[in-house]
Amino acid sequence: MIELERQRKLFEAGVTSRDAYDQAQQSFGNTKEDYQSAVELRKTQEEQLAYYSIRSPLLRRCGRYSGACGRFCVAVELSGHCADHGG
Repeated sequence: MIELERQRKLFEAGVTSRDAYDQAQQSFGNTKEDYQSAVELRKTQEEQLAYYSIRSPLLRRCGRYSGACGRFCVAVELSGHCADHGG
């Protein structure tokens, strides 16, 4: 944005050619589109990542690991429900 404004002012003052100003506009437009594309990609990846999180309706961790229910560990085998949540 700064370079675009600089080129605009130089063009209006007659210091640089229209071509230099057009190139600055094109560069700014490309950069803006790349940024918007990256933002949309991040949103999509966050939505996909949400499928990999483990949630319980009661906001408690629930799973089976070595017969213990409700304990947090790296690898959790999910159970349908958790009757004994000792936390």
